[in-house]
Amino acid sequence: MKGFLLSTLLILSIGLTAQTTNQNGDWEDNATWQGAAPGTTFASDVYIEHKVTSNSGLNLFLGGTLTIGNNNGPTDSLTINGEFISTGVTTLIINNDGVAKINGDISNIFLGSIIVDGKLLVDGNFYNTGTSDISVSETGTIGVTGDFYNLGDVANDGNINVGGTYFDAGNTTGTGTLDEGHTNPLPVEFGNLTHEIVNDRVRLEWYTLSELNNDYFIIEKSTDMDSWTEVGRVNGNGTTSVRSDYTFDFSAHGEFYIQLKQFDYDGKNEVLKIIHIVNDGFKLYPNPVKADQMNVLFNNLQGADYRIFNQYGVEYTRNDNFEKGFYFVRVNNKMHKLIVE
Repeated sequence: MKGFLLSTLLILSIGLTAQTTNQNGDWEDNATWQGAAPGTTFASDVYIEHKVTSNSGLNLFLGGTLTIGNNNGPTDSLTINGEFISTGVTTLIINNDGVAKINGDISNIFLGSIIVDGKLLVDGNFYNTGTSDISVSETGTIGVTGDFYNLGDVANDGNINVGGTYFDAGNTTGTGTLDEGHTNPLPVEFGNLTHEIVNDRVRLEWYTLSELNNDYFIIEKSTDMDSWTEVGRVNGNGTTSVRSDYTFDFSAHGEFYIQLKQFDYDGKNEVLKIIHIVNDGFKLYPNPVKADQMNVLFNNLQGADYRIFNQYGVEYTRNDNFEKGFYFVRVNNKMHKLIVE
């Protein structure tokens, strides 16, 4: 009987269409997809390669496959504000640059398969039936705020953190960690940290995809990556399942490192990222500059590693004729805009 049902489902799945995201957006918005939205109940092969939110539950069934992330970075994510059900020879794949955030229960039913190389975060209970399996690689993490009921197979070589109880009536194997009664099973899902120099000051920008008990961030500076000094703090957003964007400006010159640390309400903390920054404090002068006074600018550039381009990418030297307009001057690998009057 089981083989007959499997064959039937495989026959039904033949000819399923594939749908891929086109941009960040809402699951049910056609503009999010290369073609029409797949609907909240779908048996097609769906690829999430952007940041997508579903404001209702999703049902994957009858041989369909849902893949989050493309292994090319940056982070791709699917947030489901409701229950997620996968049933009938289905596959959920979360690649190493993928994050699935489910604000509700998740059920993996009847020959369902879940493969986690990235992060699967469940703000609810997790149900894995006796005919289904879950695989967590060394880079994978599953976080569950409620209980985890396993009646099937779980191969865990990564991390499974359960806020409630892990009920294992099936088979759990692997060399990974399994922690139940975890106080913070859904950590801050960090997006990225970047920087730019604005008016000779350093501007940091970062974002999170979700937060749980996030009290604040600390920004620390170092010249040797050994001794760190705090340069500022930014308040977190507590607990949220939506993207949060942050900025922080400060004054610092020279070559140094910045690390971003995140603190929970209970004091637990982690380093999210360390970046290398060079702010040489160089300023083009004069700027704007008269076309017949370019020699003053070039004298100020002596000793610097510079190249000058017009707006069309044509490179100029000090011996060229500079017409009125704007140019780009790259000094020590930093781009400056130059206005010639």
